[in-house]
Amino acid sequence: MHCDRLFENCSNGTGPSVKSTVRNPLLESGVDPLVSATLDAFQSQLSADQAWRDLLHLDPGLGGGGKVRVSANGDGRTRKLNLVGKRSLPAGPFFSVVSYALKGKKVTRSTVLNGSFHSSQSCPVELGVPRGRLTDIARIKEETEALFDFEYEPGPVHLVTASGTDGDRQKLFWKKNTSQGQSYGLTAYEDGERSLETSLLCGLEKVRLVSPFRRMLKRWETSVESLQSSLFARTGVKPDELTVTLTHKEDSESLSLSWKVEHDEGEVSTIGVGLVERNKKKLLHHPGINLTPKYQGMDLNKRLVQNQIAIARQTGAEAIELEAGADVGGYAWARYGWRVRDEAKPLRDELALRLAMLCLPPEQESEVALLIDSQEPDWISKIADLRDYVEFEDQRLRLGQALLMGTEWNARLALDDEQALARVLSYCKKDGRR
Repeated sequence: MHCDRLFENCSNGTGPSVKSTVRNPLLESGVDPLVSATLDAFQSQLSADQAWRDLLHLDPGLGGGGKVRVSANGDGRTRKLNLVGKRSLPAGPFFSVVSYALKGKKVTRSTVLNGSFHSSQSCPVELGVPRGRLTDIARIKEETEALFDFEYEPGPVHLVTASGTDGDRQKLFWKKNTSQGQSYGLTAYEDGERSLETSLLCGLEKVRLVSPFRRMLKRWETSVESLQSSLFARTGVKPDELTVTLTHKEDSESLSLSWKVEHDEGEVSTIGVGLVERNKKKLLHHPGINLTPKYQGMDLNKRLVQNQIAIARQTGAEAIELEAGADVGGYAWARYGWRVRDEAKPLRDELALRLAMLCLPPEQESEVALLIDSQEPDWISKIADLRDYVEFEDQRLRLGQALLMGTEWNARLALDDEQALARVLSYCKKDGRR
């Protein structure tokens, strides 16, 4: 489910005051029923007034005029409400975003400020200030260009500050478009991470990339065309646009390829694959895949997993890694057969807490507790395989679902782990029933 609506002239005043001149678009008569239903689902934890005040607190300048886009969407057990404010600054548009997510009974909030300015001028007060390792903008740009051996012409720089459950993260971002319709983005994060990104349309006979991208593809003895052909083999999906991102971190370098698939209804699916070099090892990364309803229920994700295993074998990657999460990912990837990659104590603690909430018969509870504490490599898959029905958060679920849905953990499938690989491939051949 998804909807959005644009509200213009969010104020009839001319100054920054927001006390009496601003109309709350969440209370306008034209609000889509899905927005109203989503807001109602938040119940007493979030009101229309509170959401609107949060956006105006983030950008008081919206009180003097601008545009606000309100949207809502739902996916599985999560509902989301987004308010996006847009107004003009001298160097370009300024965006302020407040997003809320309701998962079960828990509400989380995240915000984004995004605007540009010329680095020779002072940063607009609305954007805050560059901080941490980002204060010397000219030096940061020069060092990032040198890192990728890629020069940018002078131009405005975007300052983006995002906050959420994991805290704040700030970045500087430069963007340019070429005459061939290809765009490039150069990004520097305050924690030292750097990235170079390009977007281009698919369907070209030969994808032309600048040398930083080509060097990594050469090390992996592959190409964009080969990766696209292998990833989409036997899926019936034809991609429309490709984004390629090269990222440097202190301990790794990665090349991420993300394809957009547009549908007649205006909806977009995103499908991708990542090449990661860490500690002199090659790893494949399975990114979060966003499938529209058109592709859901078609077992497309299982076909993509099979194709990624084939790519890992072709390129010599020793494992495929991913972040299990969202609504069903913590359960689904355990059902596939993925192993827990990192320290599992926080995950085990969460499962033990959920187990206590279920009030199972003592003997069954003891058996499940032993699985949670098990040191067997497939312990999380054994939990996912628990098929008895239980009541959890006003839902009737399989026991494995109740314990794992909504959890987040780092997952790994080693290509030399024959037992795990056999389970994953076997699961991919099953139908879509959980």
